[in-house]
Amino acid sequence: MKFGNKIAFKCKLLAKLILLISGFWPCLQQYIKFPYIKCIMSVSKKAAIERLRKFKISRFEFDVLRATLDIPRGKTRTYKQIAEAIGKPKAFRAVGTALKNNPLPIVIPCHRVVRSDGDIGSYSGSSGRGKKIKAAILRREGAI
Repeated sequence: MKFGNKIAFKCKLLAKLILLISGFWPCLQQYIKFPYIKCIMSVSKKAAIERLRKFKISRFEFDVLRATLDIPRGKTRTYKQIAEAIGKPKAFRAVGTALKNNPLPIVIPCHRVVRSDGDIGSYSGSSGRGKKIKAAILRREGAI
């Protein structure tokens, strides 16, 4: 096993342990297959942006995900507020699509973006349980 693979394997185990302890493992285990989720709870904005640049995403998607990184823990923003923040005030539905395709869930906190009507909206990566998962994460962060 190469040195890089050993690190990725250890990061994978660390991420599983963090999610298991926090109670999210059953909901989020699908994300653990990616080695870039090392130290999942302490990735800096700069590190997240650098990792984000490695994915083939459009400039719009990058801008949406970058704006989402600015949402502090325990706070939420609406899809419309994110659209306005990136200079595209009518693109709130496209913001939702960009967040649905977030390549770094949890690290880029797409779960902190909610609907304008007060509903929390859905959460990508899970079939049918997305709303419950999103609500659990937001409750844990103190946002709802």
